[in-house]
Amino acid sequence: MNLFLAVIWLMVALVLFLWPWLIPGAREPTVFDSGIPLSWLALVMALYSLSRWWTTCALLRQQQAVRQDERRRVRARAHWQREPDPTFDFTEGPPPRKPAPPDGST
Repeated sequence: MNLFLAVIWLMVALVLFLWPWLIPGAREPTVFDSGIPLSWLALVMALYSLSRWWTTCALLRQQQAVRQDERRRVRARAHWQREPDPTFDFTEGPPPRKPAPPDGST
């Protein structure tokens, strides 16, 4: 939407810049007879709309990158949260020792 507005404002600015050449003898339109050409106001509005479009695109790109990173982290977490292999479960401590076989010499 902002890009569309920027293009419209640029076209308005172009027409206003060319106004004296398009209609010979016509005065250039000004902002409330202040001496500031209306074409410059239209150009400022075009730049404003263009900057809003640019920041919106940058924000969307950043949000997309954050979502991709989050998906990647969730996949990695799911990979490492599998059921542990009981062969390598050392949380219970070592198994009890078997008693030594009775020795007939003592």
